[in-house]
Amino acid sequence: MRYYAEIRSMGGLLIKDAVWSLFGELLPTGPETAESLLVLNTLPWERTEVVSRTGAKTLALVKVPSMGCSAVEDSLTPPHPVTVTKQADGSVTMENGVIAAHLDSMGRVMSLRLVHSGRESVQDGHCANQFVIFDDVPLYWDAWDVMDYHLETRKPITTLVKPLEIVLAGGLRGSVKFSLQISERSVITQEIILDAMCPYLRFLTQVWKGLCRPRPPYIDCCGGGENPRRMSVL
Repeated sequence: MRYYAEIRSMGGLLIKDAVWSLFGELLPTGPETAESLLVLNTLPWERTEVVSRTGAKTLALVKVPSMGCSAVEDSLTPPHPVTVTKQADGSVTMENGVIAAHLDSMGRVMSLRLVHSGRESVQDGHCANQFVIFDDVPLYWDAWDVMDYHLETRKPITTLVKPLEIVLAGGLRGSVKFSLQISERSVITQEIILDAMCPYLRFLTQVWKGLCRPRPPYIDCCGGGENPRRMSVL
């Protein structure tokens, strides 16, 4: 992880220098404030998204033109703020006017649908975001050498350490978090995030690993360390 931290730090400095060379004249001088935040859109279409201001404690909804930039001064008002509602059975419903998701107490996505059309992406009787563990006992080499018969050892991870709880109750962003026990020493913690006007969920997953074994099980649907994923309705 130390190497990843070094790469991220060096890459961040390179990006900062490049952005300053391109847009330095557009940035106001003086102490760094929310008004000095410049958002760059490198994609060839206009984007309206939620961003974190200085210190990552304040959120703002900004609109940035195609291949352009925009200074963040005041946040836009979303047409439909994010709502996060906890049900009596411990499940949670998240909605932002674009998509609506229903999560059970173990963080599994039981429903993910488009609001305007009602189109559902999770089949009845099934779920998404289900963590599953398999035995990894390769015949030849460790690491990524997996035998075909490992598919017969599929075991869903269902031991809750912390049931689903609301982290951000809505507005520009709503999020929930839960933790699952993998083994005696390893735990998965995941935060599921829905932003205003966003057509997908974001998944931030951390695997807290205990003592390593020679051939540990591996987990489907996530990886080691922080693993951001997203699930969208196409």
